[in-house]
Amino acid sequence: MQRPLTRNITIKQLRLMSVLGRELSMRRSAEILHTSQPALSRALSQLEEMVEAKLFDRTTRQMTLTAAGQSLLRHADRILSQLEQAQTELAGLKEGIRGEVRIGTIPAFSSFVLGRALDQARSILPGVSFTIQTAETDKLFRDLADGNIDIMLSHAEFSSDLNIADIHELYQERSCIVCDPAHPLANSTKLHVREIASWPWILTPPETALRKVLNRTVFVDRPAIKHNLTDIQIDAYPQALGILNNSLMLMALPNQFALVYERLGMIKRLHLPVNLLRGPMCCFTLKDAKIDHSCQVLLNSLRDAAAAVVPD
Repeated sequence: MQRPLTRNITIKQLRLMSVLGRELSMRRSAEILHTSQPALSRALSQLEEMVEAKLFDRTTRQMTLTAAGQSLLRHADRILSQLEQAQTELAGLKEGIRGEVRIGTIPAFSSFVLGRALDQARSILPGVSFTIQTAETDKLFRDLADGNIDIMLSHAEFSSDLNIADIHELYQERSCIVCDPAHPLANSTKLHVREIASWPWILTPPETALRKVLNRTVFVDRPAIKHNLTDIQIDAYPQALGILNNSLMLMALPNQFALVYERLGMIKRLHLPVNLLRGPMCCFTLKDAKIDHSCQVLLNSLRDAAAAVVPD
């Protein structure tokens, strides 16, 4: 019968597992943990005996994780991260943190994730104010580089030098095409790209990543279909949804954003055989800049909120 780990495993052993799993080297791990290689080898043997499983395959030249090792490493890293988060939050409460966190976000970022994260962060930081500005990626990145915002929420599909930023992946996003619930295409199950290209569209500006993808996929054959289509270009989603209502227009939206309004009965997502923009939504902070306590709490809260996103 296996012994319960919660009664026996220590933080020291979790850190040992985390460092060994990352370094895959007894020598480097011993240096990081400030111990000797023989002592580290004994500690690993004790851990393997405790969990009743081999955690690493070792030869004279290399170490590799076993399936059991990969599983324990994943849990060890998560537990250590949660303990660091708890320490950060407790320190902030003790110090009575005050101040402001400046957030820059693209319109496509999930309002569910941001709202849930802010609720959590505000409960931990009652003395901190949060300000939010919305813009496209290039402007937000300039503001981050210039120190005008503390945190940027965006995809990474833009041309700026990302080497100056630390990128924290939060959740996977994809784009979808939507219409008014009364649109003739609303209940179609088999749509083709040429069909959706032949309707008028509400479009984001040409420099946006989504517009570029639409130009390469949906609109590539459009001139041959119809010449007299009248599209509307707009950079604000709330106004765009108002225009879409009771119209025959189509629009591409981030899926997490569209889900909220579809549940309210305001729009209908279309089922298409084409893949539009897909990739991670991220939190950006300046590289080599110390993240203060309030920003770290918000980043942790964003991770927690993003973990609740259900892929669709």
